[in-house]
Amino acid sequence: MHVETDRENYSDTHANVFQFINNYLKNKGFSYNVEKILEELVESGIFIKEDNFIHFRFTCFLEYFLVKKMSFDPKFKEEVLDETNYLKYLNEIDYYTGLNRDNDDILKSIIQRSSDTLAEVKKTIDSFGLTIDDYFNQSASQINIPKNQVTSLVSDFRATEEDLINMDDVKLQSQKAENGIEKKKKGRTDEEMVKAFILSLKVLKNSEEVDGTVKFNSLKQILNSSVYLAILYKIIASHMIEKKLIPEKMKDQQIRILQFLPCYHEMLMNDNMATQKLAQTLYNKILDDKKNNTVSDFEKFLSVYLYADIRGQHYFDVLEEYINSNNKKYILDMSFAKIMNYYNIRSKDPESDLKYLNMIGDILIKAKGYSKNEKSALMDKYKGKKRDKDA
Repeated sequence: MHVETDRENYSDTHANVFQFINNYLKNKGFSYNVEKILEELVESGIFIKEDNFIHFRFTCFLEYFLVKKMSFDPKFKEEVLDETNYLKYLNEIDYYTGLNRDNDDILKSIIQRSSDTLAEVKKTIDSFGLTIDDYFNQSASQINIPKNQVTSLVSDFRATEEDLINMDDVKLQSQKAENGIEKKKKGRTDEEMVKAFILSLKVLKNSEEVDGTVKFNSLKQILNSSVYLAILYKIIASHMIEKKLIPEKMKDQQIRILQFLPCYHEMLMNDNMATQKLAQTLYNKILDDKKNNTVSDFEKFLSVYLYADIRGQHYFDVLEEYINSNNKKYILDMSFAKIMNYYNIRSKDPESDLKYLNMIGDILIKAKGYSKNEKSALMDKYKGKKRDKDA
């Protein structure tokens, strides 16, 4: 069966699909009613028949069978993975590496290509003579919690399991509804940078059976690339805001994204590479960062919170050590946002609550210059509310 790429929805004629199935059955020595098989594929919802043409009902069905073809057709697999084509097959490569979790050649290739797409960006940014952290450093903390309102952080309104389910539902509902099968095509250079980066995250996530050293080096390469991608976004978005090239209704949203860009960037990475099976690799990166003075604080931030997001072993200790060893205002601000999120969204027991509140208190002392009295008041309010609740 040959799928004509110039036809809508990658459809083919009824006659061609019939002939393909018929030839397949003959080669296998089977004698079945081909028309009946076609009818069942349509009735089951795998195919749609429109006029005299047949195509897959959903893009995911087409992608699944393309992945199956990669498994038994080396020439097609080579075509998909070719450097000029691979960004047209993002989901297929994601699915394929999810089924074949020990392919270090694909992992190395995808990550190197992602790094290569950012090579000129890295060169240009480095030529400006600033460090990675210079793009995010700030003289004062942006945490907007006055001293006399610190205890308000102990909230009665914490996310329940039902709230989390509703949040997931909203996320799903916000996804664009599928309207036919999109054509596979090359995008703009800026789109290719992002696509290549996202794919590198997914392939690393899938490569759980690859050698540990290869995974570690892959993670290092990804994190190094990721900070440059975030800086590029900040430069472009800041320029567009300054030149009033962003619609007014989107301006406030963009300003907020820039204000918390390290957090948003970490969330993007977590959405695409989070898995407990990378915990040890992330932990090894955190340990390696302690010995390497050339690694930016932004990159260290990513490693620590990617590890905390997947609840790596002893992650509370990792977070406490990280917060206590950091004095950069922007890192403390981003840590405040992350820890507040952990406290309000995922903390479900008094022990975790107190650990998070203790970290929040430490951040306020370091970022805002508040005294230990404010931290004590925060902890005392929580303990008092806990006593009242248990009474």
